[in-house]
Amino acid sequence: METAIGLCDASGLPVHVVDRPSFPPWRTGTIADTSLRRITDIVPETQITRKLRVSLPAALLSSRKASGPIVEQVLNDIAQCYDSLLVIDFDPFAEITAPANATHWFDEIDDFSKHRRMPGRDRRAFAAKRARGHAIHTASSLESTVGDSIPNWVFTPIAPTAEDGCTPYEFGYIGYVDNKIDIDLVARLAAVGPMGIWGNILDAEVERKLSEIPGISLMGEFCAPDLQGIMAQFRIGVIPFLLDRIHGNSPIKYYQYSAAHKPCLSTSAFGLKRDNLLVIDAAGLGDALARVPMLDAAAWSEVTRQNNQGKDLFEARLKTEIERMP
Repeated sequence: METAIGLCDASGLPVHVVDRPSFPPWRTGTIADTSLRRITDIVPETQITRKLRVSLPAALLSSRKASGPIVEQVLNDIAQCYDSLLVIDFDPFAEITAPANATHWFDEIDDFSKHRRMPGRDRRAFAAKRARGHAIHTASSLESTVGDSIPNWVFTPIAPTAEDGCTPYEFGYIGYVDNKIDIDLVARLAAVGPMGIWGNILDAEVERKLSEIPGISLMGEFCAPDLQGIMAQFRIGVIPFLLDRIHGNSPIKYYQYSAAHKPCLSTSAFGLKRDNLLVIDAAGLGDALARVPMLDAAAWSEVTRQNNQGKDLFEARLKTEIERMP
């Protein structure tokens, strides 16, 4: 969103932001306020629509699809003020009919049809929205066979960390802690060197098993500004996911490790080929650790260039669409 807003500003185009309606509707607090974060610094408050709520009957009947009609009404109101619109739609579930004067861009942020934590009807809603057909359809997965691939990149600045040999952890993991984690592989890694795990824990059983592994430290949730300090605490980043539970994304954690100049051990390449990315499996771990890549400045520069390709692709696509607008 920040990248898109910057490009629109440079072209003299106004931007409206419609925050996704709160779901479930009985959740209260400041969710709608905090979810926009830095966007409120660069978009006028009069052009932000938020604090929308899905009604309880609609939520019970349609689950996350229920936000569609609410968003449609807001878009139609906005469309009356302009000759043409470009609607970039980040909602994975709610099908909307864009206004007649709009180009509808559906950005598939993840393959929620494979997401095990999602209720079945939400997974089906995602599959239906994906198949509906949009003027533009993009996906973060490089292996997507549905939308045009635009991989992720680093969104929060992270500088390379010093290699002084004083990190308290040999391995580090950042991100959600759930049943995608390969517990056996993590145990094998922790037997080699201590591992710090930072992230919101979504699965109590996984938390219990990890806490019983010697050498594992569960560090809890973190905020984006904490990442720089976190990266200084481990030498090697890991993505220890069970292959049958990966849901087709382009994991931002890989790009964050890379920005800090960390080698990354992963059970999947996620369609990437990078000098600092080593694909491993639990059975062949010993040999893999002997091949952990240590790159020089020129090699890191090339990795950084490759990892910015997603941003370059997004900017090029958005500029093309802006130029098409009357």
